[in-house]
Amino acid sequence: MKSFLKNNIVFLMYFLFSIILEISGLFVINGNVFITSPWLALSIVGIIFASCNFCMKRKTKNIIISIVFVLQCILNLFCVILYENTGTLFDFNMFQVAGEGTTFLNAININYLYICFVLSLLVLFFVSKHILNKYEDEYYRVKLSVTISSICLAISLISHVGVVVITNTISEENFINSLYEKSSDKYTSLGGSSNFINEIYKMLFFNNYNDLSNEEIKNYIYDEVSTPTSKFGVSSDNNLVTILAESFEWFAFISNPSVYPNGANLSEEILDELYPNLRKFYNMSVVMSNHHSQNKTDISEDEALLGSYTSNNYINYIFPNNTYPTSIANTLKSSDSSISNNFFHNNVGSYYNRNKMAVSLGYDNLYFMEEMIEEGVTDYMSQAGFGKINMNLDSEMVKEMKDYMFPANKRFNTHITTMSMHGNYEYRENMQKWLDKISNLGVIIENESVKSYMAAVMDFDCALGIMLDDLESKNLLENTTIVIFADHNAYLSDLTYYVKDVTLEEYSSNNFTKIFNVPLMIYDPNISHQIVSKFTTTYDIVPTILDMFGIKYYSNLYFGNSIFSNEESVLYSKAFDVFITDKLYFRSLNNILFKRDDVSKEYIAITEEKCLSLLKKIYYTNHIFEYDYFKSNDNYINKMKEINPQ
Repeated sequence: MKSFLKNNIVFLMYFLFSIILEISGLFVINGNVFITSPWLALSIVGIIFASCNFCMKRKTKNIIISIVFVLQCILNLFCVILYENTGTLFDFNMFQVAGEGTTFLNAININYLYICFVLSLLVLFFVSKHILNKYEDEYYRVKLSVTISSICLAISLISHVGVVVITNTISEENFINSLYEKSSDKYTSLGGSSNFINEIYKMLFFNNYNDLSNEEIKNYIYDEVSTPTSKFGVSSDNNLVTILAESFEWFAFISNPSVYPNGANLSEEILDELYPNLRKFYNMSVVMSNHHSQNKTDISEDEALLGSYTSNNYINYIFPNNTYPTSIANTLKSSDSSISNNFFHNNVGSYYNRNKMAVSLGYDNLYFMEEMIEEGVTDYMSQAGFGKINMNLDSEMVKEMKDYMFPANKRFNTHITTMSMHGNYEYRENMQKWLDKISNLGVIIENESVKSYMAAVMDFDCALGIMLDDLESKNLLENTTIVIFADHNAYLSDLTYYVKDVTLEEYSSNNFTKIFNVPLMIYDPNISHQIVSKFTTTYDIVPTILDMFGIKYYSNLYFGNSIFSNEESVLYSKAFDVFITDKLYFRSLNNILFKRDDVSKEYIAITEEKCLSLLKKIYYTNHIFEYDYFKSNDNYINKMKEINPQ
């Protein structure tokens, strides 16, 4: 035994340093220091140990150990930096979202303290290895080394395969039981490096959903029909405008010092001057004051236009050519073939693969930056663009494209995804006119990010004003329903955390979930202004629109509920792997990260029931996406006609 330990002293040193590294990464990310399910990590260590001992030469063994430890250091640094900048845990699907990389690089915040720690650990590792090298023999006793290595490798490989299969086996029971996991996240469960390796296996071998038959999926889909609310059909035959307002926040045009202690919190008179159109729209709309969203832009966009999402892929990249008869555009098209479905975004069409996904969602006329330049919208787009200091302006887009957006001679369904309010929030030359207006009103804003954001929202306000004036001049405003919603909060430049005086790590804060409270407003000429205070999510947008437009739907295909119903939804964030209500923030019910003081056992029980229902919907939806179910099962249109007779 003494000889064995002596011959493996460098490996034992690596094992110790590896533990320190993994613990430090866990601690920085979530304050934990223990891996709750270390079996995958231990099997990997066993494989590394056996592989090293098959190398009889000390130099070869040391090279392998050095390479492995350096890679571990890089992986842990990457995971920590990713989490601290986005709050997101790593999975391989992130590489599909290539466009977000530009934003991430521009906005990146570096944890220099942790980098110094890892570099120090690396230096100490190589120094220690150099010192300990002299205590190891140049060559090992072949028989003993091979015997021990073979036994270790066999045990490690069997354990490794078993743990991977058990961890990643896809079944409805396993999927639903994720609600009760004891680990707060997959880093705590597996460790950073083990999670990375497990993600490789998941991507290569465990992405197929094949445990449900077509008949089982069909029975689930058509099991439940929506119940009409009091607002059912109020918007029948209306035009529809949906606007995803990038990084839109209430604090831009609403003053509330108790909720936004570091916001501008200006007087009502000044706010009316800065944001006349948003203030007008607010006062004539149904306002969801307790609306929450925490997803990346492409996910929120799809949720708002499709009403569902898969939990294991980014659908714009993996399923852009699927058949989506359940989307708003395709549903409206099936009941009115003459409707004009239009999609606008003042960025390149390939960003988030929108130019493919929008077609599948049912939009016939796509206008991205390329198309707008062809139409002559060149004054600002040729000089600006995503990733540049001057974002494309929403006001210019709507000004130049309003006749395409809101045609006077046909019924239309137009979706607009904005750009102006996207971070980072720093000085932009093309926002100077809005900055001047702030100064001319005598408003002093000390925080430059807040000031930059205010100017960006003023540009969106201008775009909204152009839209409302155009609709009114064409006599369309009184038969057009307009939905404005935020994709997520203004997290870049840490703006939302600063203004609301809450950081992502402060789960103990009594108002933690307020950082996800963002706008949702719906204007309809047949519904008077009202404030809806119940908890709502992006999932609720499609069911609400279908309800207002007098279209019954199969409830199991949509994750939310009409805002006019008595039902409240639960928000599941794919990007952040959390469940959210206005009172709870959790990755599982056994690891509630935030709980408001007034939460009762009854509330948690009700939330549990909602989460179980949502998880079942997500599980079946995963199969629908994987199978492209509706491509070969076109009975959906006929089934919709059965519950929506003309």
